[in-house]
Amino acid sequence: MIVQHLGIRMGRNYFIDAAKGLSIILVVANHSYLSHWFEEWIISLSMIRMPLFFFLSGIFFKFSDTPFKFFGKKFSALMKPYLVFGLFLAVILPFIGRGDFVTHATGVVWGTRSEFLSLIVLWFLPHLFAVYCLAYLVLKNIKLDSSSPLHYGVLAAVYVAGLFMLESIDYNAIGDVRNLGLPFSIDVAFISLPLFLLGHMLRERVISFKPSAPIFGFSLGVFAIASLMGGFLDLHYRVLSEPFFVFLGSLFGIYTMLYCVFYVAKVPVIEKILVIVGKQSLFILMFHALILGFAREPLKAINNDVAGVGLTLVSICIAVIASVFAGYVIRRIMPLRILFVPAVGLKS
Repeated sequence: MIVQHLGIRMGRNYFIDAAKGLSIILVVANHSYLSHWFEEWIISLSMIRMPLFFFLSGIFFKFSDTPFKFFGKKFSALMKPYLVFGLFLAVILPFIGRGDFVTHATGVVWGTRSEFLSLIVLWFLPHLFAVYCLAYLVLKNIKLDSSSPLHYGVLAAVYVAGLFMLESIDYNAIGDVRNLGLPFSIDVAFISLPLFLLGHMLRERVISFKPSAPIFGFSLGVFAIASLMGGFLDLHYRVLSEPFFVFLGSLFGIYTMLYCVFYVAKVPVIEKILVIVGKQSLFILMFHALILGFAREPLKAINNDVAGVGLTLVSICIAVIASVFAGYVIRRIMPLRILFVPAVGLKS
């Protein structure tokens, strides 16, 4: 019953939603205290977390609408809940001694940086909005062909252009705010856009995904090498170490994750959990850091590693479940639904 209220329709292939669910869980784990015990793993997975999400977002991307309707849909789906929740936090945080309204509100409108985790993690929503808009402009004018080596070369060239952009922008402090970057993190869009467009190009192949053990072994090996060579990606903090290995680690890491999801999702319970997480990604992205924040200080005081890891995993589960439940409640209360859920006529 709750699955229906969460907006999940039965009778469809859940593979993509399950993969998206895994990518969201990796994002939540990254923002938890798990990095205290598994720092190297968290660093390695940086090459997969956001790249996988961008790749999957491109698979079902549609651009048949008129510009006005398209931008309206995406604004309603991403920017409306982002602005509502972000500005709400900007008002509330000063009352608990966490900064001032002007600084927080500026960060929300600019769409990039904040010193408070619950606002920091929201950077992704305006950036995804920007990527959708850029992808719309590209695909309205250029037909990308998955069988054309030239088009893959173009995506690689865009990635290289993104690297040069990162090097050319001065990320020094502006007043009291560090590393603003450009609005909506548009300065890193040339890193994320190729992954999004690649997902769109390979749409049919991913939907009809046929796992190959030899390719999986090769992909896992390449990803391991990329990790050992120091590949690290954090778009929010504008950090990209060893760009060539990040490029390889992301591409082959995505295949590795898809392969794993294909088999893990064959277990009905796991599939349903991943699908729910994937379909509720917006609410999890918005709320998980706020929930994890309550667990961070108590976890720091734990000296026993086993207990610490166990309780951290519990906090991750609570953050995901509570965020999904929040989404369920929001959809059931009309005023909140109006603020957070896309308008009926504009549903994305």
